[in-house]
Amino acid sequence: MAEGYVHRPDGACIRFKDWGAEDAQPLFLHHGWPLCSDDWDALGQIFVKEGFRIIAHDRRGHGKSSQLCAGHDLDVYADDVAEIVDVLDLTNTVHIGHSVGASEALAYVARRGAETAAGLVLISSMPYSSVSICKQGGVERGPFPDFDCLENCMIQLAKNGARFYLDLPYGPFYGFNHSKKNTHIGLVLNFWRQSMAGDSLSHFQSVQAVLEADQSQDLEAVAVPTLLLHGGGDQLMPASETAALTACRIKHARLRIYPKSPHGILATDADVLGRDILTFVKARCRPAAPSTA
Repeated sequence: MAEGYVHRPDGACIRFKDWGAEDAQPLFLHHGWPLCSDDWDALGQIFVKEGFRIIAHDRRGHGKSSQLCAGHDLDVYADDVAEIVDVLDLTNTVHIGHSVGASEALAYVARRGAETAAGLVLISSMPYSSVSICKQGGVERGPFPDFDCLENCMIQLAKNGARFYLDLPYGPFYGFNHSKKNTHIGLVLNFWRQSMAGDSLSHFQSVQAVLEADQSQDLEAVAVPTLLLHGGGDQLMPASETAALTACRIKHARLRIYPKSPHGILATDADVLGRDILTFVKARCRPAAPSTA
């Protein structure tokens, strides 16, 4: 595994991992909130074993990337991704995003990735929570029902971020509040470890920017094969209020819902998720074979 950094004009230093052969088809992995590229380690190993090149970055303010008070919006996030794509000269890339990372992946493919993207996978996606799409879908409940509202999220972070980053995975993120007997302490502590590596202000600005963004044009601009994967037991972004309508807004998108899986499906269902992503990528996102004529 190689580790690298790109430096942005505003001073941000964005860290990324680069696994696999340089000539293999790239899968660019966009992590969820408030985590980092480490959240993809299990799936990354599965993908590398299948012959893919894996790129996974830490979003600004997260993991080992710079902690800045500025630049937390989808245009800047897409530009950060574009810089990594350019530096590594990536082509025929499938962008795979989880939660906030799904919004970032969508923004990049729709706004910057027309020439380099070969596919898009949105997991536990959040574009439906934008103001305009919520109005069209008639959704009135906030995106974090277990924490009442975005403002309460900030209060919890400011009051005791370390406690908040334990309460979230112990509760609705992995669905352990519904079945304590199945609590996986390793997942909880790994969530806490990744979250504490970033800074709470960046985390709040990140989720605020995404939840208040209007991605309706991004959804309609996607022109690559797209797969949406969502847990039917997602308490943070309920599938009935997000996944179906999001899929309807992307041309020829495919949707699969896992009946009991939580928002943190990336960790709880890695084997099944990996299988379905690989099936989709191999069938619909492979580069065309060179002509022998």
